Amino acid sequence: SVFIPLSIFHGFGLATLIISFVMGKKVCLMRKFDAEEALKSISEEKIEVLSLVPAMLARLWQVDNAGDFLRSVKCIICGGDRLDKKWVTITNERLGHVLYNLFGTSEAGFFMIAQPEDLMRYEETTIGKPIKGVKCQISQTSTNGVGELMVCSSWAMTSLKDRWQRTGDLVFRNAEGLYFYRGRADKMVVCGGENVYTDHVEKVISGHPEVLTCIVFSSPDPKFGMVLNATIELVSNSSLTAEEKNLFDLYCSHPCSQEDLENLLDLLLSVQTGYTHGFPEDIKDFRQTETYNFFSIKYSTCSNMNELSKTFTKLIYEN
Repeated sequence: SVFIPLSIFHGFGLATLIISFVMGKKVCLMRKFDAEEALKSISEEKIEVLSLVPAMLARLWQVDNAGDFLRSVKCIICGGDRLDKKWVTITNERLGHVLYNLFGTSEAGFFMIAQPEDLMRYEETTIGKPIKGVKCQISQTSTNGVGELMVCSSWAMTSLKDRWQRTGDLVFRNAEGLYFYRGRADKMVVCGGENVYTDHVEKVISGHPEVLTCIVFSSPDPKFGMVLNATIELVSNSSLTAEEKNLFDLYCSHPCSQEDLENLLDLLLSVQTGYTHGFPEDIKDFRQTETYNFFSIKYSTCSNMNELSKTFTKLIYEN
């Protein structure tokens, strides 16, 4: 039995639906995703396969005792967006090795998959290896091995079938042939002369255990041309202390020195599980970039700190 809360007009949802029908499986759909209703349906229908985007997986784990409703699940196929490692870890701890990371595009279809053991092997979430019958290569590789992903697939859309096509996705391939997502080539923003990738900033902020999801986007600025904004959704049981909340409010309402700004970013990025005096490697790398030194964060308070939506209204670059 397969549970599909995805939109059927999206390639991921449609492909899952068609494959499920071809295999003769029972299919359960949702008109609108709700985590509690989804868990109830999964339990009642004894669902074995879930097809989700990462944001849905994150919301399932915000429900108390979610694991009790997922006992029948043998496979979770996640795709459509970047999968944060913390949700991989939580899923494996509570359900075992049932999580797969699927990667593809609307034009080429799905063409990469990461096995459960691949997802747990590295600190960074891999998008896996090409599926049998698909060819992939990296073009315009930089000195650090990152370049644009090219794909050639026999099940791509008719006009691109068996032809090399650009995906617009930046990737890195390690020695074992596993690919790692590095963001979108078209999401580069020039802020005060600096080239910044919003996907990278999203990844760093989303690594914080208090953050459920994060979206970083750009907006015009008269001084720097463009600046970054981030909308951040905290986990439902956020444990930010009163002192930390006051720090956010203080930085919002008063001018900050560069040292103050770095302290605030340290607070945001501090990892509370095994990194009391340090940062994971990806955050260390981020702190060594010029991007880190230009951050100015202003926080917009909400009427209720337990609300799911918490907004950082500005990340303004200062030289």
